[in-house]
Amino acid sequence: MAGRCRFPAVAGAQEVFTPEFCAVVAELSARFLPRIAWARATRLARVRAAVSDGIMPGPLPPSMATTADWIVPVLPPELRQPGIEISGPAR
Repeated sequence: MAGRCRFPAVAGAQEVFTPEFCAVVAELSARFLPRIAWARATRLARVRAAVSDGIMPGPLPPSMATTADWIVPVLPPELRQPGIEISGPAR
């Protein structure tokens, strides 16, 4: 499974993307991608059904997450340096 882990050849990448790390990422992908695909398809079906009933998507109701001030601690110097970023697929 580690062969499924692809990354650009940048300095230090081999230190991060070890065969063991890639094996873990591949295993998690195999384990969770079917459930993620199901959740996305279910959500899309619900949104389409709501829109066909004339209910347009909109913002969620106010909550602490959307009305309170957010306080973010000062970032340590290590996190201010550009480097390797890992993100999921943009499908």
